[in-house]
Amino acid sequence: MATPKKKIKVIDIAKKCGLSPATVSQALSNKGRISPETREYIETIAREMGYKRPSQKTHLNVGVLFSLSIDESYVWPFLRSFIEAFNEAITSLGYHMYLIPYKRGEGHKALLAKMETANISGLITLHLAEQELLDQLNRLNIPFVVIMDNRYQQKYASVCNDDFQGAYDAGKYLLSMGHKVIGYIGMIHPETPLMGSDRHHGVQKAFTEAGLVLDDEHCVGVDNFNDKNEIKEKIHTLLNLPNPPTALFCLHDYLAERILNVLELNGIHVPDDISMIAIGDTLDYGAIGVPQITTMRSETAQMGDLAADFLHKMITSPKPKQTLGIKLNQTLIERDSCIQQ
Repeated sequence: MATPKKKIKVIDIAKKCGLSPATVSQALSNKGRISPETREYIETIAREMGYKRPSQKTHLNVGVLFSLSIDESYVWPFLRSFIEAFNEAITSLGYHMYLIPYKRGEGHKALLAKMETANISGLITLHLAEQELLDQLNRLNIPFVVIMDNRYQQKYASVCNDDFQGAYDAGKYLLSMGHKVIGYIGMIHPETPLMGSDRHHGVQKAFTEAGLVLDDEHCVGVDNFNDKNEIKEKIHTLLNLPNPPTALFCLHDYLAERILNVLELNGIHVPDDISMIAIGDTLDYGAIGVPQITTMRSETAQMGDLAADFLHKMITSPKPKQTLGIKLNQTLIERDSCIQQ
């Protein structure tokens, strides 16, 4: 029986050359500051000894497409935590992740050119879903997963929050604290138009089940959450109703932070004078000065894990099983903005 041929290692070549393993490794991988003569000498010895370079594992590239719009800067903490979780999960599956910023108006042709340059095999659209763009990606057979836009959950692979459930649970929480009259403060988000309606209907459902009514007069909308005068006007309208609310439900915590600041400036304190709850966790609650608002938290880490697994299956399976929208429940995080009525 023939004796198996010994596999030549870097350390064997180093002994033969009388050099350090680090120097030999750098020379064979064409790295480091090594003279051409030394590099040639090492490579000659390696060939004579029958050294074979280890095969390089091929990595596929996946892209994360996100908007650079300053108008949506409030979601950046959410985007960051999602990207961190997604990157860790997708890297463990053998991929490289590329961030692909997208500016409104730059055109889909320019975007596709970026993807081609990066040799993208799959894509995540993060809080950015344009019907025309998604249709084009679909026609080009580029695997993609839509994140945080439930408009497309019946058409394309997607992962998003269950906005109805989150608002329903928030409403139930306020009811458990004894609040029977609440003010609902929302706003329109063009990128995620169903978010507002789902959250509104979720709160309504909770109150209907309790035999109560969320009156239209207790529901107001804010056009510009950076306009203190507008917020002050809407708050004034709610608090001067014949039956004013004892708690506020805010569409998200970025809006809630603005409302809380306006309340405090006008001598109305949360939660002593009025309680408050919001959907989200887009604020950095570990930072100094950030108000501790009770929220329904988006599980961004779980969302990142699911998106990575979802995309991997789409890339590697010739005919992947068609799974469409995945909705994640939100988690109640009690802080300091709600008290028993």
